[in-house]
Amino acid sequence: MKKLLLLLLLFSKIICVTAQITVTVSTTANPPANRVLRDYLRSNRVTSTLTFRSLDPQIDTVKAYVFGRLESLSSSLTITTDATKCIIDLGNNNPRNLSSDEKILAFGNFTIDGDTTGINPDNIVLPDGTYRICFFARDDNGGNDISNIGCSAFFVIANCTQSLNAALINTTVKSPVNPVISQSIQSGGVTSNLRFINPPGCSTQAKLFGKIERLSPSPFTIELNPDLQQPPFITLNPGSAIELIPARQREAFGNFDEANLIIEGIDPANLKDAINNIKLPDGNYRICYYARYITSQGQLGETASNPNLGCGTFTICNQAGGAPQFTQPINNFNITSDIALVRPASPVIFTWTPPQSTCGLSPGGFTYDFEIRELFNNQTVADALNNPFVFRKTALPSTTFLLDTTLYKNVLQQGRRYAIRVRAISTNTNQPVEIDNDGYSRIEAFQYGGNLISVNDFYEPQDYYLRFGDRKSAYWDDLLTKYKAHQRGDTSIPLKEYIAFALTQNGIAYNLDAIELFLTLNPDLVQVKKVKLSHTPILPVWPDVPLNDLSTFDKDYQAGLEPDKSEENKFLKYLDTLNAYRQKVPGKAVALINDLAAHLNNIRTDIDSVDRTTVDYINNVMAELLYQLRQAQRSMTTNQYNQLQNLAAALKDLTTADPNSTSYLQFFPLQKQSSLTSHVDKTAGPAHFTSSITNEVNSNDGLLATIAKQLRPFNVVVYRNAKDPPYKPVLDAPDLTAAYRIFFTLTDLYNHKNPAVNAKSTTRLASTVQVPLPSNTVFTFWTLNMLNHKTTKAQDVDLKNVMIQTSKVLPEAKKLTIVLKVD
Repeated sequence: MKKLLLLLLLFSKIICVTAQITVTVSTTANPPANRVLRDYLRSNRVTSTLTFRSLDPQIDTVKAYVFGRLESLSSSLTITTDATKCIIDLGNNNPRNLSSDEKILAFGNFTIDGDTTGINPDNIVLPDGTYRICFFARDDNGGNDISNIGCSAFFVIANCTQSLNAALINTTVKSPVNPVISQSIQSGGVTSNLRFINPPGCSTQAKLFGKIERLSPSPFTIELNPDLQQPPFITLNPGSAIELIPARQREAFGNFDEANLIIEGIDPANLKDAINNIKLPDGNYRICYYARYITSQGQLGETASNPNLGCGTFTICNQAGGAPQFTQPINNFNITSDIALVRPASPVIFTWTPPQSTCGLSPGGFTYDFEIRELFNNQTVADALNNPFVFRKTALPSTTFLLDTTLYKNVLQQGRRYAIRVRAISTNTNQPVEIDNDGYSRIEAFQYGGNLISVNDFYEPQDYYLRFGDRKSAYWDDLLTKYKAHQRGDTSIPLKEYIAFALTQNGIAYNLDAIELFLTLNPDLVQVKKVKLSHTPILPVWPDVPLNDLSTFDKDYQAGLEPDKSEENKFLKYLDTLNAYRQKVPGKAVALINDLAAHLNNIRTDIDSVDRTTVDYINNVMAELLYQLRQAQRSMTTNQYNQLQNLAAALKDLTTADPNSTSYLQFFPLQKQSSLTSHVDKTAGPAHFTSSITNEVNSNDGLLATIAKQLRPFNVVVYRNAKDPPYKPVLDAPDLTAAYRIFFTLTDLYNHKNPAVNAKSTTRLASTVQVPLPSNTVFTFWTLNMLNHKTTKAQDVDLKNVMIQTSKVLPEAKKLTIVLKVD
């Protein structure tokens, strides 16, 4: 009785444990079936997956004996497993796929029941019929089932061959076609279907391929690599049609991934739009699809469809060519004048040409946006585009507009000048037409009544800009000094050089906005070629800086003149990183980086003598240089190498004397001899420099004054032109005081991938802010309007010239000025 109870307890425990585990078997058998059973089992067309799940936390694995079974559903033939040789371990919730060999082992000795006529157990070749193949698992070779039976049916047909071109593909293309062909396909612009004509039951698999050919002009082809045999595949079922949906068509082109395509007859770069989509140029095309069989071994086979029959033709014509141009920008057009003059009349007639196509595009299908802006004095026609509209009309249906001046009173005022422009916009949303210059016409200008103003009044500040080496400011300063001392007569100098000399001599840093400000205040100089050296120009009157701001800045500036341990440690850390990178730099940059590292290692011991502000700039450049080196450790493009050269030059500028300027890095305290102290006065020689330092080291104030020669405070002033005549610059106004933030950065430090890298900004909003800057480099400045969040165009500001001039003629305490213009 006790034995019986023990057996019952043991049996109930087994049942309990068994109930807590499950093994699920899933089997698939895909066509075409290979009648040689061993080959079919070894192919990737027969798959079986076993999944073990346990509810008992103490059971993580189970040993499974896997059995195979094949049944003929059209005869008595059955192939079973006598003794499995497939034993696998299953982990909890870890699906396990049977390998090719394991599927064979699961059939053990291939025991055959039923009609075995003509069947060799060692090489089973299945007769025609319908079959079901199954796999299941037991806990022993002859033990209990621990899984379901996972089965799948398949057919074996004698005449089921992969017949050459047994599929038919029909393709049509809807017009108009979006030249970004992937978008045209995705939107349903290309329709295609496939029909397989093999005998019934002869399903098989195939891979779809796509090809685009430009027939004229200049033929080229874009096609999926014909040797690409990766999925996805499609199943071909006899007698039924397959709609090639957009996703399948895109797959036939490898989803237009250039790595999957073969492009011949054209540079692939010429087929890319702004976001790297393939964009077809104008021409006549055909797009074709064809299929290739997948063999029982999973390889590409013969063509299932004729590659030249599944095609649809189409034309792309969306290049409208030339933008519209005014043919009658004004009435009473005076062709003898530099600028057109309109005699007051109503209406004023404006006419223009439609966009002209080179591929037969209809001249219709456009609307037009017409605009008029006022053209102020000393503005170019292009500058007027930044002015507000005085009149604008959109969606005009024709190429003529009549401005009724009685209806639109005061739009045009006598004696004033205006700039006009028109833009053509395609009305075809399915195939937007591309027009030169984004559809905009050339800007035209005219004057409405009054006395004619010559177009020669327009000027570009860029036309008056000189590079540093061409300014000769020191030479002109010597001549002016001799003239004032009655040692020589007055002389005339070229206007460009006079502007540079006059600005820098009066403490204004040299940049395009400073040139424009100077010419605006001195319009009498615009038309001359040379100016007397003794000429006294009109100079701007700067806004005052509040006393509290002055006091705060002076304290910060004074602190910035002294060394800072944290900046010193940061420099040493960056230098160690640079030395480590010397072993990783690509070959073309080795000499550049080795030379820079050797130079910086020479000043390693002296960096604790340099002021905080200057070392901060050095560290900013070092951080950008290291960033660029990380990006180019394996290979280096020409652009990357040029950027490294620029950054290395900036570092040398900040750490080496410049014989053309007064800039140098001054050590602190002075008793320490430093290789950074390399300034040489060209006129007096090294002895004069040493003597001047000796005289200034008697007090800390004198020492800081010496250091301050190379770290100068600058006022940054924002100005704009007045809206009403005489259009003089406004330097101090409520909107300027409260609406702008100033930004600056070293020109070679601006990282377009991360624009915030090393950017500097002021701590307050003001039209006048103050910054301390090392004078031996070029900075890029721009402003941000905090009301409309628009930034001005960034421009370089060269500090060298103004430092040279002001060190001679201006008091030491006078602050220098950088000016920036806003709209």
